[in-house]
Amino acid sequence: MPSVNANDSQLHVPCIIRPSGAPPQQLRPAAVAATPICDFFVIGTASAAKHDYLRAQGVHEVIDYRTQDWAAVVKASHPDGVDIVLDSVGEDAFARSIGVVRYGGRVVGYGLSSTVRDDHGVPDIDSAVSAAGSLSPLLENASGFIGCHLGAPAGLFRQWMSHLLELCEKGAIRPHIDRVFPLEQAADAHRYLHERRNVGKVLLQP
Repeated sequence: MPSVNANDSQLHVPCIIRPSGAPPQQLRPAAVAATPICDFFVIGTASAAKHDYLRAQGVHEVIDYRTQDWAAVVKASHPDGVDIVLDSVGEDAFARSIGVVRYGGRVVGYGLSSTVRDDHGVPDIDSAVSAAGSLSPLLENASGFIGCHLGAPAGLFRQWMSHLLELCEKGAIRPHIDRVFPLEQAADAHRYLHERRNVGKVLLQP
């Protein structure tokens, strides 16, 4: 998971999808793609097979979340905490991410894949909210939690997308396409995603 700081920065971006989770989210690859244009120290979590790719994209430190306790590793290497956590997993109602941010840090939650109960389920937002712990950690550390999703008002959403497309056109960020499947192989494409074999986006070609 990665972090941000202007000087000695650390952008803590959890690049995690648990085995019971949903397919990869949009912001995770976007955050990695933005690494070269931001003055961040980035920590990424992923299975070992994807570490080389993350390093090639500018991620400074990678953690194998399948064999290591990512939060413990981050706390050991960054005892003062990290500046930002981008979390698509939402373990323990985001408590683990909140536990690794520094004083004044921020957690951006944009997914709850840890609450998906089966292959055909959807994130259980209600249970995550009801399980949320005390606000004490946020208040004591002057830190904050921000929820982010694509259900923004149309005008704001167009503004976001226009900015991202502009960065793509300038070559400042380069979304990574892992594989293109013909439309008639849509089932194979879904299986490929479900098995966590992709590193980047998977497209269907009509």
